[in-house]
Parts: sequence; C-alpha cells; structure tokens
Amino acid sequence: MEYSPLPDIDMGNGNTFDAANGGVSQDEHDKNLAMAIEMREQEVYQYQTNINNYSAMLASCISDPWPQRLLPYRGMGRDQLAQSISDDDDLDLASQLAFRDELKFRIRSEKMECSKAKMMLATAVASAVDINRIRGIIAEIKAARTVA
Repeated sequence: MEYSPLPDIDMGNGNTFDAANGGVSQDEHDKNLAMAIEMREQEVYQYQTNINNYSAMLASCISDPWPQRLLPYRGMGRDQLAQSISDDDDLDLASQLAFRDELKFRIRSEKMECSKAKMMLATAVASAVDINRIRGIIAEIKAARTVA
C-alpha cells in the first residue's frame, strides 16, 4: 500500500498547515473552526447578557454616595462588613452601597472580557476560507444537538 499524504490544510489568511502525516483533514479543520466560532458567539452572547442584567440591577440600586461615617468600610466584603458594622441600619446601607459598587465593577469587567471575546471571534471568522461553509457546519452542529 502506497502512502499518499493529505494536502495542506488551508487555515485562511494565507496560513497553511502541513498535514503530511494525516493528523487533520480540511473537513476536520473546518468543523473545529465552526465549533470555535459557535463557542465564541455564545461567549460574546453570555457576556452581553451579563452586562444587560447587571445594568438593569444597577438601575434599581441606591444612588447615594457613601456617607462619611461608612467610608472606612468601603471595599470590604460581605463578611467583613457584617463583622465590622454593629448598627443594623448602617450595615444595611453599607451592604446596598457595596452591592452597587460590585455591580459597577462587574459591568466594567464583563465589558472588557466581551471586547476580547469579540476580537477572538472576529479573528476566527476572518480566518474562514469559506464562511458560508462554516456557517452551514454550525447549523448542522446545532441541528444534531437538538435531535439528540
């Protein structure tokens, strides 16, 4: 039996992968790329969902600034606040303010991560030699998932 190497894999953007050992076929590469694109789309979607939810919660939070008497407790975690503040009304207020601050931080953090995920998604999409073929593979993957 004569050995016949597989052709190089076209990875897009002028990049090829030497598949002489037969480790990856073009079809396998395209399926892997399709799965990577679908996962990145889900990741971007999840970040945006979190941003939307955190923003909606933030809109219903207290908007007052931290009162001077509670400033020493700013940045403390829930358990530290509970241990450090003896007055229940002050604890409640500090808890609301801390939660508001946490939401602001989470929104900023999610936006940063979403931007990175969008860049990775765009890079993956740009590397597709035939994006319509990749989109078709994504549709097949999703259809197979719903049947199972």
